Amino acid sequence: SSTQIKSVTIPASVTSIGEFAFGDTAVTAFDVAEGNTTYKAQTDKSYLVSADGKTLLLVAPRVSGEFKLTDKNITTVGRGAFSSNGRLTSIILPNVTVLEDYAFAYCDRVEKIELGKLTHIGEYAFFKTGIKTLPSFEGVSEIGKYAFSFTKLTSVSIPKGMTVAEGVFSECLD
Repeated sequence: SSTQIKSVTIPASVTSIGEFAFGDTAVTAFDVAEGNTTYKAQTDKSYLVSADGKTLLLVAPRVSGEFKLTDKNITTVGRGAFSSNGRLTSIILPNVTVLEDYAFAYCDRVEKIELGKLTHIGEYAFFKTGIKTLPSFEGVSEIGKYAFSFTKLTSVSIPKGMTVAEGVFSECLD
């Protein structure tokens, strides 16, 4: 674990940040240089969004407690955006409809996640989280592989016509 890195400055020339680049660090804030056409930091600097403001790309690994997003423009949680945050306990994203792969993976202390009307749940989206109840599946036609594996779910109701991929609900033990 790298406890030395507490903030990250992203210059205007950076157009790509690798997946899980700041995982297991002490980062609490992001600064994005003016002129960057790929990333945008929000006012409190605790998360990055895409330049168009529609995708939540990365939440600082040391954000703790409840994460509540009120920005109505953000409708997608990007690949691994919250991944491995062991300090969050609840996440509220009322306008999010798309969860990319690994969106909340390894957020083991998160017990509550509130989302909008989902249309897509990617692979490993809730993998190893502490959730006990499912989000609404109305509008979702397929759930990605291992999306709810190793969670604390106690019951599941699969809607008619839904495709459930490999291992979606495996190892759900309390």
